[in-house]
Amino acid sequence: MLSSLRKVITEVLDRVGGPKASLCLDFDGTLAAIAPEPSEARLDQSVRQALLAIQETDRIMVGVISGRAIEDLTHRVGIDGLVYAGNHGLEILGNGLRFVEPDALLAKDELRQTVKELVASLWPIPGIRIEDKRLTAAVHYRLAADSQLPKIWAAVNQAVSPYASRLHVRSGKKSIEITPRTGWNKGSAVCWINRRFGIPPRSSVYVGDDTTDEDAFVALKGGVTIKVGPSRQTHAHYSLKDPGEVQELLEYIARGHEAGNSRQ
Repeated sequence: MLSSLRKVITEVLDRVGGPKASLCLDFDGTLAAIAPEPSEARLDQSVRQALLAIQETDRIMVGVISGRAIEDLTHRVGIDGLVYAGNHGLEILGNGLRFVEPDALLAKDELRQTVKELVASLWPIPGIRIEDKRLTAAVHYRLAADSQLPKIWAAVNQAVSPYASRLHVRSGKKSIEITPRTGWNKGSAVCWINRRFGIPPRSSVYVGDDTTDEDAFVALKGGVTIKVGPSRQTHAHYSLKDPGEVQELLEYIARGHEAGNSRQ
């Protein structure tokens, strides 16, 4: 895995220079810095301007693929014409697309009951936040004491256990994600989006920081995959240090697009 920003920029500009390309990014920890509370995460105005500039081209499809619910995601990014994939890709909206993974809808009742049980069992632990995102749920423990982590995991596993045939538990970044067993993930979503726009694998760029982004890194072996933040093990081809370097990458892509337009 290569980690030089210059090398990443050179590779990305080469891949998005063709007639059709896609640029898909995670939100928290990639486009925006991780916040102590998920509700506090904000998209910097300079990042929004860079996304707007890239989105203006007919050659580059811009997507934001996140674990957040799609209503939350579209509100925080707030750019018309982008493709938004919420709940780890289970719901997709924008730029003419509308999709909800059908098996995820079938597990809504089990998920709702799991959330109720988690609220009842975890409320005494300070710093815990339980997020019901309609198709998925998350237990955020960033503000909880490390000593409480075994108790938190035990409560999640106990709540999910009766619905193990329908629900799946996985670790996120300072969170525990509860998702329906569908076989659908961020990798499935980005490949589905690329097919809808006729974008070849070589011209696909994906940037993410979380364990759930590894599914996209695996699915896009022929594209450019970029891990944000430190990681000893990742399937991504490149890495960037933090959202600040992601912003620099976006600004380079935007300037490259503007320079290309000025030569036409």
